[in-house]
Amino acid sequence: MSVSSVIATDISEQYYAENPEDLDAIINQEPKKTEREILIDQLKSREKVLSYSSIKHLTSPVNFLNYYLEPKKPQTESKKKGSVIDCLVLTPELFDKTYSIVEKTPTTELQVNFCNAVAESKDELEVAFDSLYFKFYKKGNPESLKHLNAYIIALKNGKDIISQDLFSNCEAISNNLKNQEDVLAELEIVEEVQKKIEFEFKGWNFKGILDTYSPKIFHDLKFASDCSPDKFEYDMRKFGYDIQFGLYSLGLMILGKTMAPKFKFIVYDEKFNYSIIEVDEGYLDYARRKVEFLVNCLDKMIVDNAFSKSYNFFQSKTKFYKPAWIKGFDNEIFNV
Repeated sequence: MSVSSVIATDISEQYYAENPEDLDAIINQEPKKTEREILIDQLKSREKVLSYSSIKHLTSPVNFLNYYLEPKKPQTESKKKGSVIDCLVLTPELFDKTYSIVEKTPTTELQVNFCNAVAESKDELEVAFDSLYFKFYKKGNPESLKHLNAYIIALKNGKDIISQDLFSNCEAISNNLKNQEDVLAELEIVEEVQKKIEFEFKGWNFKGILDTYSPKIFHDLKFASDCSPDKFEYDMRKFGYDIQFGLYSLGLMILGKTMAPKFKFIVYDEKFNYSIIEVDEGYLDYARRKVEFLVNCLDKMIVDNAFSKSYNFFQSKTKFYKPAWIKGFDNEIFNV
């Protein structure tokens, strides 16, 4: 051990001998909790605000926790289109505040990181651009990336970035919807769009956003690859949309907005097809009971401290049954 190390050790020992309370604080200091442990604490205390997006992951305790813990994936092109079209149909006045049409975007991960750093800088754009360039690039010239200025400005303003081609496509689809008499008839009875709701159910706080709302009915607009009713019914079950309309209808009832909310999908696709589909009261009732079941599953997971359990935890048994349509055996060939 060096002389300086010995001196430092002696000073440290002398300090803690004179200040034992500081040494006790270090010894008794609790280890820093992981994100997972913090999340579990929030669930146990019911601090976590739930939504459709979270409870649809109650397929297993592991999946539910991973929804919160795993990095959020970038928005897919399909979801981005749906968001833009919804905006153009329901809240066109908010388009310019929400989106920026940009043609030149980063083409490499390094360019993305550079643009993010410039956007997050508190310096003026030109100053930040030039000063940060050489922290990311060992050679070259800042001028080579100046075509990304519009992209960086959009980031700095907190806007979602879309291309001109995507905007033109979304505008054509939204105009087609707004020119349909039956679609307009649905939207004319609407009192509010993008209505935020917050409510309590079984001791949990929930939040959601309804695309449209009126005391008698609410709608959800969906962009689909195929909006034919038969295909969309399959997608509805696959993506758990019944949990969404079940939760929102339950919320409207709890808030006293209506005691028998009606609900319709307005589904559209890229080929200018669309479907207006009403969900019957029996299905709405089933969806509300499904939401209650999922919340009960969440409570059971917490009571049993079963945060590491998987699919079988939410089922009394797991068994495959032979379907009626399965192909049989042609034993006649043995009688020849």
